[in-house]
Amino acid sequence: MDCERGAADRTNARKRKLGGEAGAAAAAVRQRAGSTGIGDPRTVATWNANGLAPRCSGGRIHELSRLVNMTRNPDVILVQEARLKAADGPPSYGGREGGGWRDRSRPSPSEYGAVKCCFRGGGKARPPFGEYESLWSLSDKRYAGTLTLVRRDLFSSSPSGVGSWEEWKDQNAAFSFDGAMEMMMDAYGGVVDRDEVGYEPTEDASTCVEKTSASSGGGNKRSPGGKRDNGSNGGPRQSSMSAFLSLHSSKPKEKKRKSSESTDDARRRRRRAHHVEGRVQYLRFPTLDVLHTYVPNNGTREDQFARRRDWDGRVRRFLEARSRVLAAAGDAGRPVLWAGGLNAWAD
Repeated sequence: MDCERGAADRTNARKRKLGGEAGAAAAAVRQRAGSTGIGDPRTVATWNANGLAPRCSGGRIHELSRLVNMTRNPDVILVQEARLKAADGPPSYGGREGGGWRDRSRPSPSEYGAVKCCFRGGGKARPPFGEYESLWSLSDKRYAGTLTLVRRDLFSSSPSGVGSWEEWKDQNAAFSFDGAMEMMMDAYGGVVDRDEVGYEPTEDASTCVEKTSASSGGGNKRSPGGKRDNGSNGGPRQSSMSAFLSLHSSKPKEKKRKSSESTDDARRRRRRAHHVEGRVQYLRFPTLDVLHTYVPNNGTREDQFARRRDWDGRVRRFLEARSRVLAAAGDAGRPVLWAGGLNAWAD
């Protein structure tokens, strides 16, 4: 009996010690986020642009300015379907026109030229996004892509917001599910055991390329019978939010033998990688996380249904792993705002 009581006391003491370390880690994360001078957003707007370049051309830029004013200049604007090509990467990484490594964090110079009037004033009119900093995640072509705009006055430590912005986005922005998980694991500084979290990387660490069909884009297509197919002909209809939350329940997986992809280099690559179509952004503010996604349309063909099921499974696995990380770090109450183009209906 004494041995059992002693073992229980040691176990409880270890739990209290780990709990204290986790709570301290969570507090340190919040303190680091606050030290960059950024505050939590109070207003967030989401907008499917259906192509940003046409919205920033001619007289339509005034419509865009009115839209921003009507929403009372929100602290954060989430934009989906930017539809701008990513820039070529440095030549040393194979970056070149028409191929090679892409810098998905910015548009190519020619693409940015079509929208820069929305960000920089070229005349008397104030640009609609002139008071915002930008986070881009773009595709290789004019397809999909996301943009997150953060108001500069959220930053209190720098009048221009530039210095603190660079520091904040380097530590608190990720552009894939794997990158977001690596960011959280780094943020909690070794308190969380990676094996206990049980999150398996879902994308290639170096290129973040998905194995999807190039023709599996969104939108309703005509079925072989010539009628519009909304997904009811032989396949699942578009997911509702309640259906999503009840599906894709995770099953315990056997631990896999660590491979070369579990090295620190692979983790760093995953941390900085973007989703290949620019569909994911994850931001950490002092007491709030924001998951910004442009969800693939359910489509009309079986390969598109499979693509959407795969996407939904990835999102659910990520959110479940996030909950485990926060619980282990003593920060279980930390909220996440999931917004963007969700391609789902509300029940």
